[in-house]
Amino acid sequence: MRDELDRLAMRFLLAVSLILLCCFAYQTMRHQAAVVELEVSLEARAEATAEVAALEAELAILEARLAVLEVEVARLEVLEASIRARVPGWLPGPQSDARGPTARIASVGQPSVVLPAAAGVGLEARLEDLVAVVDLLPTSWPIPGGRVTSGYGLRQDPMGGPDEVWHGGIDIAARRGTPVQAAGPGRVVYAGWLKAYGNTVIIDHGRGVQSLYGHLDKCRVQSGAWVTRGQGIGSVGSTGRSTGPHLHFEIRIGQESANPWDWLQGVP
Repeated sequence: MRDELDRLAMRFLLAVSLILLCCFAYQTMRHQAAVVELEVSLEARAEATAEVAALEAELAILEARLAVLEVEVARLEVLEASIRARVPGWLPGPQSDARGPTARIASVGQPSVVLPAAAGVGLEARLEDLVAVVDLLPTSWPIPGGRVTSGYGLRQDPMGGPDEVWHGGIDIAARRGTPVQAAGPGRVVYAGWLKAYGNTVIIDHGRGVQSLYGHLDKCRVQSGAWVTRGQGIGSVGSTGRSTGPHLHFEIRIGQESANPWDWLQGVP
């Protein structure tokens, strides 16, 4: 009888042990599943964090580009205002010409092309056009380091006359033979003797804008030649109606003279 009770007890303990083992295995599987789920969640969170970091980096790049764009817009507005002030109505669009660095120079007498300020014109294209215009303007001093001895406008007749006379340019004193440079790129439309101006070079910069260099000792370019900014075009002299060696420098828009001080950049 006792043996039978021992066997029943053993069977009961085995059954309980089996049940506990099954419960342990079940809990283990649940924990493993939870661990797997947590790992997946952590991986997803890491991917999300990486994606957020990438988006933040992209946003920083866009903000930097926006800052650059805002600077370019401000520069464009200043540049456009400067050009409009100097040459009202003269804002050419891009042109093509196979003749090299002066390809964008237009011939005298062509109608002005006004660059619209509307949003339809791309900022970069507008900026390129305006920079091209500035590159053509006669804004460089023809004699770097020269001394201006007579300004633009009315002045006493330098030849001793009793009345004031109109001076359509500025006089820059320099030693005879000092090189004279082109104030901007363009085509030489005149090179030779021009009445009171003596030996004279006239450069057409396009859209009716010209620069004149008078009283030269010698003209070192010929009519029809294309010149670049800073290229030597002659030398200082005292030819024509002159009281001594100097350069008479003019800027003309169509048939009207313009004050060179409004065009030339910086000081000689």
